[in-house]
Amino acid sequence: MLLALLIGLVNALVVVRGKVPSMIVTLGGLFFYRGLIYVMSKGAVTGTPQAARENWLSQFFGGHWLRIENGFLLFLLLALLCATVLYQTRFGNHLFALGGDPASAESQGVPVDRIKTSAFCLCSLFAGLSAIVTLSNDPSTNVSLGTGMELQSIAAVVVGGTLLTGGRGTILGTILGAFFLTAVRAEMIALGAPPSWYISFVGIALLVVVTINTLLARKLKTA
Repeated sequence: MLLALLIGLVNALVVVRGKVPSMIVTLGGLFFYRGLIYVMSKGAVTGTPQAARENWLSQFFGGHWLRIENGFLLFLLLALLCATVLYQTRFGNHLFALGGDPASAESQGVPVDRIKTSAFCLCSLFAGLSAIVTLSNDPSTNVSLGTGMELQSIAAVVVGGTLLTGGRGTILGTILGAFFLTAVRAEMIALGAPPSWYISFVGIALLVVVTINTLLARKLKTA
């Protein structure tokens, strides 16, 4: 978790101090750390060690309560917490303001650099937690685990109503977007469709929703 937090902090410093676009830093960091993992592990990782599987924390994250995976319950808890912070706190208000118009937000006294750094750190922290929960639930893994998930994650957020340009979005919409793509994938598997069809669907869905959001945003500006 601390390592994930450090990665988020480094990315934030590059964005804030270097004035590099957030998307470029995020994707560049993704490819860099993925390549670093391949080099360090030599691609030979086949699962988590037995000692790690028997750790009480791994047992907790990978366990079940009322026949529901603990990871899913943790996900709902964090979603509720994030929704509360986003809609009921000054920090959440600053996030929306920063996403909508950074220059205007800064003129209104919003600490842009600090809010942006906090957002990067939180994203990386949650990514590290999700990795721990995933490995606790399924100890059999490999170095390519998660490859391609970046596109699906972006698509889930966009389908859920979040603007890529920032300033608008909901926690519930993101959850529904993720559930929608998961349901589509499960249905395609049940129908025996090739895996490539799902990736094609995600790409088409992303293009369609982004186009619709862009047209609506332009219409609202001219209204």
